[in-house]
Amino acid sequence: MDSFVLVGGNRIHYIEEGQGNKALFLFHGANFNARTWVEVGTVAAAASNGFRVISVDFPGYGQSQGERRDLSKFVGDFIKALGWVKEPVLLGASMGARALLEYALSVSGKGIKALILVGPVGLAENAERLDLLSGLKVLAIWGSEDNISPTSNAKFLQKIGASVEIIEKAPHACYMKEPQKFNEIVVKFLRSL
Repeated sequence: MDSFVLVGGNRIHYIEEGQGNKALFLFHGANFNARTWVEVGTVAAAASNGFRVISVDFPGYGQSQGERRDLSKFVGDFIKALGWVKEPVLLGASMGARALLEYALSVSGKGIKALILVGPVGLAENAERLDLLSGLKVLAIWGSEDNISPTSNAKFLQKIGASVEIIEKAPHACYMKEPQKFNEIVVKFLRSL
């Protein structure tokens, strides 16, 4: 279901599916939008496994208003604007993963159930602070042929105990090339929480 909420004076679009108290937020990469997670089946897969799924258009993307800046602050503001969310699982790809990572670092992981980072960018720049997330459940997913955020970046997250999954023969947007495999990995992790 398409919905809108005001965040910082901007009308922000999101897609919501599923019911219950367990929340999963999906944040897209730079070339995508909230509908991408519907198209690859991630929204339906998580909703059918007991999660209330919120797929968000960042400001200036999809149907959301606003400027494309300070996305990590936007993540926190968006969660607060909805009001009902307690300890969500946050999933983000590429630019979205960086926004989630930097948001999680800004709150030292507090109020977050788990992070799922897909082809995350910005790991090297944030490497010195990653220990702030020790104890937080983190799953990182990469395509083996990622030429934007190479799989060698996994070492930064493995130092804090993150689980790492590599989807063979998949590019940076591994969920587009191998949606079934991607969703299986995500659902398995969600079930473990």
